[in-house]
Amino acid sequence: MKWELNKEPVARLGSLEIKLPVLELGAGKPVLTVITGVHGDETTGLFVLKELRDKVKEVRGVLRLIPSANPLAQSLKTRRAPTDYQDLNRSYPVKSNLLTDKAAEVLASVTRDSDFLIDIHTSKLETPLMGVLFTHSHTNSVSEEMLRVFSPKQVWVIDPVKEVKYKGCLSSYLNELGVPNMGLEINHEESFNSKEVADCVEGVERVMKRLGLLKGGFNKGKPPFYHKNSYKSDNSGLFKPLKKPFEKVKKGDLVGLLYELPGFKKSRVSAHDDGVL
Repeated sequence: MKWELNKEPVARLGSLEIKLPVLELGAGKPVLTVITGVHGDETTGLFVLKELRDKVKEVRGVLRLIPSANPLAQSLKTRRAPTDYQDLNRSYPVKSNLLTDKAAEVLASVTRDSDFLIDIHTSKLETPLMGVLFTHSHTNSVSEEMLRVFSPKQVWVIDPVKEVKYKGCLSSYLNELGVPNMGLEINHEESFNSKEVADCVEGVERVMKRLGLLKGGFNKGKPPFYHKNSYKSDNSGLFKPLKKPFEKVKKGDLVGLLYELPGFKKSRVSAHDDGVL
C-alpha cells in the first residue's frame, strides 16, 4: 500500500499556480482526514502529519493528510494570504471569489466525504494538549465520542451562536454538511516537543481504530469538557496575573490586577464565574 500525493488546483496568480496538496493512503471507506495549516503561520501540526505519514503503512479505508490547508499563507508563514488578508477559518460559507475563498471552497470540497476530520492548530499560548468541540450540531455526539477516544488533556467547548467571532469557521461549516470533526490546539514551536507529537499521533491512531481503519483495541479517556466564556475589561492598561492558565477559580476570586494607563491606577480583576482560567 502506497501513499499518493495529489494537488488540487486552487487559483492562478500570474504565472504562479496555487494548489492544495493532499496525501492519501488506501481506498474506500471509512475516511479520516487530518489537516493543518488553515492559518499559515501555525506550523507545529506539520510534525504530527509527518509522523503519521512515516508510521502508518496500511489502512482499511482512507487516511487523508492535508499539510497545507492554506498553501500561499503557509509558504510565506503568514496567518492569512497577503492577496486579500482574509481569515480562511472565517470564510464559510464561501460568498466571494477572493483567493482565500477559493482555497476555502477547495478545502471543503476535498474533505466533505470524510467520516471524521481532525483540524490541528498551533496555540498562541502555552497549553496542555487541547481538543476543541463546536456545539449546536447533530454531529456533536460523534465528535464528543471521538474526542474521548483521542483523549486530549482537556476539551474546549465553543458555542458559535454565542461566540460570534467564530462565525464562518471550518468546523461549524463541516457540522452543517454532516461531517463530524474536532479541533486540536497544540503548542507553538518554542514549547512543542517530541512527547506532544507522540501523544497526538497516538490519539489519531485511537480514532483510526474506532473508525475501523486500524485493527486493535483502544481505551477512551475522560478529558474534562470546559465551556468557553470570554470577558473583557472596561479599562485598558497593564495586567498583572495572579493565577495561572488552567487554574481553577471560584466566582469572585482575585485573578489579577490592572494598572490603568497613563496614571497606573490599580484595580482588581475578579472571576465572573466558577471555572478554569
